[in-house]
Amino acid sequence: MVVEETITLTSDTSDTSDTSDATGATTRPRIPGQRTAPQATPLEHAVRYAQERAWDVFPGTWLETVDGVPRCSCGERTCPAPGAHPARARWADETTGSATTVRRLWATEPRAAVLLPTGRAFDALEVPETAGCLALTRLERMAQPLGPVTCTPDGRMLFFVLPGVAAKAPATLRRLGWSPSALDLRTKSAGDWVAAPPTRLGTRGAVQWAREPNAANRWLPDVDELLPTLAYACGREAAGRAVRTAPDSAARSAADGPGRTAAGPAGPADRTTTGSPTATGPAPGAPGGPPPGPVPGAGPRAHPARNGPAAAPYRVAGTAAAAR
Repeated sequence: MVVEETITLTSDTSDTSDTSDATGATTRPRIPGQRTAPQATPLEHAVRYAQERAWDVFPGTWLETVDGVPRCSCGERTCPAPGAHPARARWADETTGSATTVRRLWATEPRAAVLLPTGRAFDALEVPETAGCLALTRLERMAQPLGPVTCTPDGRMLFFVLPGVAAKAPATLRRLGWSPSALDLRTKSAGDWVAAPPTRLGTRGAVQWAREPNAANRWLPDVDELLPTLAYACGREAAGRAVRTAPDSAARSAADGPGRTAAGPAGPADRTTTGSPTATGPAPGAPGGPPPGPVPGAGPRAHPARNGPAAAPYRVAGTAAAAR
């Protein structure tokens, strides 16, 4: 038997504007038929990670409201990760994969952050959010198998992979032609941890799943499968950041045009081209060097055209008014 449910929407739209409650917060009118699912608690998330994914979990710090301002339970006023870091130095002793133990740990403080130790069931590759979104798009376009992916409110993305990142990543990056120190790509392996949803990072927001754990991504990829794309995306992000932070250099290079060096010492070819016998310092236009211009004593010259008027004047190659 098929049961049909009919939802009747009223045509009265006289009260569709936003309203404000007593605290000044703006509330929107409820859409007829809309159902709002209650938000799961940290305990429910922790139990699900332990039961469905067999991940070890442990409780972290939490947020406490002091004088109307959320502060970390660690008591540090300048805490860099309020409400989202281990509560004890020996946090590794509290990790557990038992749902019963999880319930006991969170019964002490239900607001505690949900933290996952790395180096056991998984490791993680952490990149900037801009690079992570680019890499995620490219990986899905190539139908590359992915594991869970989280995004944090401080602009980072973490890709879950098989353990062994610390040993493989540096050598793989060098083989691909990248310098590990030149990329904003971090590894999370044994002895480290990651914050899992719904952990909140102070007033900046909560950690969220960009790709939630499910049956399709139960088998995690190896680091070598994701690292080429992640390194490429981090390289592009670094290049874009360099251009944004050095607009003067980019403008100077564009003004110099192709074939001219905006900075750096002049080599033998420069001395030959410009005709300057003492061109051993910075090239013209370089920081600390002379401004670009004609070589002293080199005025306009003209070649007589065969059976015709003289050609247009030109200047010695390498000067500001090169022959066209």
